[in-house]
Amino acid sequence: MALRIGLVGLGVMGVPMAQNISRAGLPLTVYNRSAGPRRQFENSIVTVAGSVAEVFAQSDAIILMLNDGEATDAVLGRTNDIFEINLADRIVVNTATMTPAYSKGLGEAIAKSGGVYVEAPVSGSKAPAEAGELLIMAAGDEEIVKKIQPVFDAIGKETVFCGAIPGAMAMKSASNLQLAGIMSGLAESVNFARGFGLDLELYSKVILNGPLANDFLRMKLPRAIAEDYAPQAAVKNVAYSLDVMIEAAHSVGAETPSAKTMRKTCEKALQAGDADKDIMTITKALKQTENR
Repeated sequence: MALRIGLVGLGVMGVPMAQNISRAGLPLTVYNRSAGPRRQFENSIVTVAGSVAEVFAQSDAIILMLNDGEATDAVLGRTNDIFEINLADRIVVNTATMTPAYSKGLGEAIAKSGGVYVEAPVSGSKAPAEAGELLIMAAGDEEIVKKIQPVFDAIGKETVFCGAIPGAMAMKSASNLQLAGIMSGLAESVNFARGFGLDLELYSKVILNGPLANDFLRMKLPRAIAEDYAPQAAVKNVAYSLDVMIEAAHSVGAETPSAKTMRKTCEKALQAGDADKDIMTITKALKQTENR
């Protein structure tokens, strides 16, 4: 019998993840706290649940794609490590970005309630999610990870097993630290090119044919130049990820000066009302800073 899958959290990432799981032929039940995102799955083969409890009752493995620990605790009804939802014999797969400390505590609480916890933070934004090309970092019981591998195959291009919890969350923050530097460097570079009045087509040619060209730059650079800030990775989400990285780094005595600088730039964009715009809108925040 095919593993019954549930997915809670139909945001920018959750919707395409659910669509790809369904396309892979896996039985799927979805839920979102606000009704709007649920409607697009009505009249489809996907079962739309009326509550989180209903998702857990109808599923063997439940994917959580929620904003943060606070939202996760609220959805699961977690108070003092006791859950309103029946987790017994359920596999709970957390695909969002959390601090290693929070994730480890959540896993211990789920285990006490009779469930099994798997960390599986994903790397990628809206476009890779739509294409089913996310990178999944998984941690937990390796046999359980293998059991839910068909789900990871549906949403991603590769799964990297990171050992025991919280190995995957730590790996995600390490990866995000590097990505934050690329984001910041791109925004500064575009702003610099505009300031000097460079031919932006030639500038793009130089960057995308240079030694540091990568898939991220190929995706983001044209949008940054066109000032297309439709959200792929929203400023508010990047700011949250930076907070997670900085907190995680502090817990092991690692310095993150570039991440802290990037977080300050994000704060300027947040204050400018750009929370829901793509992270490349920080080019405007940098320009505003220089003009002061």
